[in-house]
Amino acid sequence: MPYHPTTAELRDAFRRGRLWWLGWTFEKAQSVPYVAQCLSNQVREERRRREARSGRLPVQMDFMEGA
Repeated sequence: MPYHPTTAELRDAFRRGRLWWLGWTFEKAQSVPYVAQCLSNQVREERRRREARSGRLPVQMDFMEGA
């Protein structure tokens, strides 16, 4: 099942990309298809890197710590 980034993750990617410095808003970035896809891919890749480093999902780590 494909992973769909949350709005908070997309906003973080927008801030890291520094599009705001060029005068763009998050809404404008999401309205341009190529930019929105780029932000989404950035979030997916960051999540994939985190999973590869830790070997498990962050959600699973929270679940196991609570047990």
